[in-house]
Amino acid sequence: MSLARAEYDRARKAMESDAAKQREVDVKRQAMLEIERTAIAAREELDKAPLRKASLQAQKNRDEATLAQARQNAERCRIVAPISGVLAEVDVDAGESVSAGQRVARIVNLERIEVALLLPSSARPLVGIGDSVVLRSDAGNPRLEWPAQVSRIAPDDDETTRTMRVFAEVVQDPSQPGILAPGMFVQGAVTAGEARPGTVVPRRSINSQRIMLVESGRIRSRTVDVEFHLEAHFDESGLSDSQWAVLRDSLPDGALVVVDGARALADGSPVDPQLAGESIAANQPDAGAGGSAASSGAAGSGDS
Repeated sequence: MSLARAEYDRARKAMESDAAKQREVDVKRQAMLEIERTAIAAREELDKAPLRKASLQAQKNRDEATLAQARQNAERCRIVAPISGVLAEVDVDAGESVSAGQRVARIVNLERIEVALLLPSSARPLVGIGDSVVLRSDAGNPRLEWPAQVSRIAPDDDETTRTMRVFAEVVQDPSQPGILAPGMFVQGAVTAGEARPGTVVPRRSINSQRIMLVESGRIRSRTVDVEFHLEAHFDESGLSDSQWAVLRDSLPDGALVVVDGARALADGSPVDPQLAGESIAANQPDAGAGGSAASSGAAGSGDS
């Protein structure tokens, strides 16, 4: 632009000294004005560059957001199961719209099954993670059993039923017969990992929270507080009972317990106790009811 202005100035001075004509001056001036217009237009375009750059950056951000949303939608169209197993149910059809949280299918994994068991709240100090569990079902013949382990324990108790919830995990081979299937009704027996001393008596020896003891050859009834019940066999007791009650307070060593709490025996009635496992004659005259129990938990039996 400065060069064109210099050419115009030289032509104008030459015309003043009669060395150039007016037409030549006009041509130089026209060329100078054309260059100035071009320069002004270029400067305006240069000034618009930051605004255009910001606009293009905003458009780029919008396009990237649209691309990310499209990729997310594409990922949501493909559902990946968190576990392996058998596809048991499909709740939607191809092309059907679903909402967040809606179940689309049910997958059953038979290799690991978790069973919820209810135990007395008083058993919480005795049960821990990893304790062995035996699950049983009476539906089949013979009765089926599955070994399991306590995998987790609910942190709270049910205040209405006074029970705690533990979860037993069964690991099995789905190709083998007699596997545990979801939905089966089973009973579970949990074996505490750590033993503790206590008194156990046959469950049938307790009637209305009372048991009968034989003291000095006479019946003495006593109120007891049952901590929880258990299923076990104590060969040393001489009884075939499998249902036992664990007492909160221990009985004295050598205490004799009447194993049949349903017998109508009044306090102070004289009895001739018979230790569990010993045979006595039926309908023995002047015989009472008897039995035996020790603080280790063995209980006895007797006849009236």
